[in-house]
Parts: sequence; C-alpha cells; structure tokens
Amino acid sequence: MKTILSVDAGGTKTRCVLLNEENRILKEALTGCGNLTLDFAEGKKNITEALKQCMPDAMPEAMVVGAAGAGSASYAEELEVHLKKAFGIPAHVISDGPLAIYSALGEKDGILVISGTGSVIQGKKNGTLERCGGWGHLLGEYGSGANIGYKLLTVLVQCIDLGENAVELENAVYHALGVTDWREMVAYVYSHPKADIAKLAAVADTLAQSGEGHAKSVLIAEAHALAGWTAGLYRRLGFTTEEIHTVGGCIGHLPYFRMKYADFLREALPDAVLCMEPVDPVLGAWAYWRQVMSISPDCKEDYHV
Repeated sequence: MKTILSVDAGGTKTRCVLLNEENRILKEALTGCGNLTLDFAEGKKNITEALKQCMPDAMPEAMVVGAAGAGSASYAEELEVHLKKAFGIPAHVISDGPLAIYSALGEKDGILVISGTGSVIQGKKNGTLERCGGWGHLLGEYGSGANIGYKLLTVLVQCIDLGENAVELENAVYHALGVTDWREMVAYVYSHPKADIAKLAAVADTLAQSGEGHAKSVLIAEAHALAGWTAGLYRRLGFTTEEIHTVGGCIGHLPYFRMKYADFLREALPDAVLCMEPVDPVLGAWAYWRQVMSISPDCKEDYHV
C-alpha cells in the first residue's frame, strides 16, 4: 500500500497525517507552531516531531509540508535538506497555500482563500499558482486573525486617547489577554507573537454579534479588504465562473466575519461559485505530489510559493 505524509504547519499548530492512495487518514499527530518566519528553529522542530509520530513502518512515497512562512525559498530549501537527511525520503516544502488549494480544487482551476492566524489568497490556473497577500501582518495579511486583533487594539487605544466610552470593548480585550489595565495591555502586545494577538479575532466577532459598534467596524473593514483582494486575484487570472473555496479559523469559526465576507464577495463577483464548506489542507498532498511528478525538476521551484 502506497502512503504519503502531509503536514499543515501554521502559526498556531502543526498537523501531520499519513494518507493512503484513497486519501484516507491512517495516522495523525499535532504539535506546536510551524510558521517558519516567526521562528524557524521552533517550526523545524515541531514539523520534524509531527512527521516522526506519523512515520509508518513501510517507507512512504514522499512528504509534502505546507508551512506558513515557507514563501522564502531559503527557508523551504533549508527545511527540505533537513527532512531528507532525517527521514531519507523525498521532501517537498511549500507554503500552506498550495497544499490547501490542491485539497480544495484537485486538478481544477480556481481560488482558495486562507484566513486564520495569517491569511493568503491563492489562485490556480492551468497548474500555475498565483497568490495575493500573505506578506505577514506588518505588510499585508488582509482579513487575518492577527490583522483583526491588531486593528481591534488600535481602535481601543484610540478610544482611550479620545476619552470615548468603550467599556464593553475594553473589558472584553482585557479579559481575553488576562490583563487589568491599558499599561498591562501594552506590555502584553509588545511581548507576545501575532498568534496570541489573533485570538482577539474571536473576541471581535462575539462583540460584533452583540452589536458593539467598534468591533463591527473592524470586522466589516477586514472582510471588505479580504473580499476585495480575492476579487482582484480572480479577475487578474481571467476567471468568470470558477470556484472560490475558503479555509481557516476566521472564516470557519467567526460567524459575523464570515457573513460579511460572503456578502462583499457575492456583490463583487456575482457569477463566481463561492464554496464555504470546510477544506482540510492535509488532504491535498497526493494531488500536489502528482502535479510535481508530472513536471520537470527545473519547474519545481515555481511551487515554492
């Protein structure tokens, strides 16, 4: 029986599965953060450990690792060298976008929007991958949990500066961060990674559902930006009726944000097919591996995106 190892490594957790050729999960392991840009050493350690836990007795065909932050070719290549040496089988390290898009679309053309701790919009046309966003929270992660969290904090400090009453927002943020005042909040923000700030996205969504105006404005703005950039990549690729799939905690678990994103996207692309059903990124390994096997080795670098 042929098998393949598939890893989805994000800013919060790393998930590895062993798949048979029918895409059935035979083994599964969870470890910590696998974002290579946030902490390469930690990401490498967690990815390696997850692979060890899933390694079968018989040698698998390959391992495909979709890791946030692997868009830098140097990160991808360094981790590939390490994994090939550690396990002695072909290793392909790509960003988390391509793995998820092959899970959602298989051989079809279309778009996948990832909105979790970070975000990226991935397009696939004739086997070629294009992306939009995914630049990190400092440069451009439209509609990501981190972006929502930082924007919510920015709104709160603006309310404090203006002497505006925002007790509901203030209490919710302080409770979520485990702090008691703005001084402790500032210390927390500047001493914690973006994955910790991203948990405020759920706070924003809960507040928005209850009618809190500041949270609603943040989520509407982020949903509008994510939908706008999604539509931009869709048009750039010349799509008309292709599918748009979504994955990630923000779209999957934040009802208010999800609703606003879908509304904005349907307004911008009325003929597109919006598929909001959950996508499991680890199930894209076989489709990606077969695509890689069908191209020449010289083309492989095109898939380090």
